[in-house]
Amino acid sequence: MYEEQLGEGEDYLKIKRTVCINILNFKYLKTTKFHTGYRLKEMETHEELTDIIEMNFIEVPKLEENSDEKEREIYEMRSKILKDKVSALNSAERTGEMNKSKLGIRNMLAKGMDTKSITEILEISVELVEEVINE
Repeated sequence: MYEEQLGEGEDYLKIKRTVCINILNFKYLKTTKFHTGYRLKEMETHEELTDIIEMNFIEVPKLEENSDEKEREIYEMRSKILKDKVSALNSAERTGEMNKSKLGIRNMLAKGMDTKSITEILEISVELVEEVINE
């Protein structure tokens, strides 16, 4: 996902945050915690290189070992935060794509193109074109 965001010659600033969530039905890591998150850091100073790549591991067997109420609350809170992050990123991406579509529609309308041609070229609904016309 991280690598596929850029085409040849595109600016690295266009890369969006990538969060990988691994749910394992076996014990993999040495830690006793059921949820472990990793980012890229310098090995001696632990200075974070970037927060644009994050890997999370949830090891289900360890969750069962730590099934007290406090641990379950922490797990559910982390799970909700991760889902909220993913949802926010997806929402921002959809909003950006919608803004690009609307800009394209405006440009085509400014060049005198008709609604039918715009919907066929951009593969969008007539309603979206009408929405832009009425803005």
